[in-house]
Amino acid sequence: MKIKILKENFPGEMPTGPSLGQPGGLSSPMPERQRKIMALIELIGKKLDELQLYEKAYTRRFSAMFNNLEPRPKTRANQYGEHFFVKNPDGSLVHETLDETAAHVARTSLQGSGGTNFKTFKKVFGKTISQATKIAEIFEEVNQYLFLIETLELDKQLALHVKKHIYKDRKIKFPDAGVQIPRLFNYGDYIAATGLAIKHYSKIVEGLTDPNLGEFIRTGALTFSENFKSLWIMMSEEMVASGDYLEKRAEFVEAMVPEILKYMMKMGHPVSLYDLRNEGFYEEMMKKHPIVGGAELKGFGGAKVMLRKALRTLIDKGYIIQDDPNENSRRMQTNFIINPQMALQASGEFFPKPNEIMESKKMKVRILKEATGEQKRQQKKSNWDSRDKQRRKIKAKIKRSQNKREVPFKNERPDFNPIHDLGKALKKQDKDLQVYANGEEIKE
Repeated sequence: MKIKILKENFPGEMPTGPSLGQPGGLSSPMPERQRKIMALIELIGKKLDELQLYEKAYTRRFSAMFNNLEPRPKTRANQYGEHFFVKNPDGSLVHETLDETAAHVARTSLQGSGGTNFKTFKKVFGKTISQATKIAEIFEEVNQYLFLIETLELDKQLALHVKKHIYKDRKIKFPDAGVQIPRLFNYGDYIAATGLAIKHYSKIVEGLTDPNLGEFIRTGALTFSENFKSLWIMMSEEMVASGDYLEKRAEFVEAMVPEILKYMMKMGHPVSLYDLRNEGFYEEMMKKHPIVGGAELKGFGGAKVMLRKALRTLIDKGYIIQDDPNENSRRMQTNFIINPQMALQASGEFFPKPNEIMESKKMKVRILKEATGEQKRQQKKSNWDSRDKQRRKIKAKIKRSQNKREVPFKNERPDFNPIHDLGKALKKQDKDLQVYANGEEIKE
């Protein structure tokens, strides 16, 4: 079924693989397969947008009586015309089938009108039948797509794409019944009621339409509601698992509690529920802490409920108090202030302690100074060694460039003649003495 649906809508671009029911690996890269799934999601969104065109598919006169219809308890009449409830052996009531109860409602509604002009009835009710039939055809196509998307593995990106196109807000109006539906979660119930009405009115009003058409409309609408909600649950689990969305409303209230304290500290004056709702605080919280199903909380009523719960948490802990204790705490204009006696405790619970912050800052400064001092010493030593090395090189170069004379060896002795030296010594002792060496007279 999955392969058939994709082939019909994306001929020649079929991805393959175990996740789509075909053996073997993907014949195209993953981004290509993802693009096709995203295109299918957008196609579903466009089909659902068409539902806004059919404003007469649910009416007060023909459909409303069959909405949320419950089977009636069966009754029996005795010989005196008295009616009694039929009971099971265990004492519980026996109920009619839904079709039996719907047939009864159809008969009594026509009888209560004091007679029905079938021609007029068909003309007026024909618009409802026509629009409900077109919606049923959309459901028939969309239901298989919703089932397909649910069977495929959705990652975070695809889940957000589903939320954007399939679960976006749509203004569905049924003016005749005074009904406006912001989202499609309960839309199938209204169309199912119209289908049930068509089925049983057709059995009474001859030539109105085929009763099987009413059953086709009802079955398709109920299937749509089931598939629409089932896909939402699966997609919500993926978004929660990714950590991008909160799962429960209580988690959203818990996330708002410290944010309200921050907001009150920042403003520096009493703050009311009206201020939190209308000055942008609540909208900022919805963006900062998105919650699955958060569209139901965007309205004024949902905002009041969530903000009141968060304020009640702070009041119960004693962190905030009413500016005027005599006012009703549930009033929109009631102002709240931070309890000065609990301000330190509140900051200790929700925010880092000032002492710890200062100690952390001092430690960082000390580490930075030590690191900087050591770095300077290393740099200074490196600079000195570099200059000293350069200086030695220059001196050596200067010495090499100079033209120096030869210097005798310091330990080298002059030539020594013992006879001549002895003669000089004798001559020094006695100047009158004539001393000859080698036939020559030695003079002083």
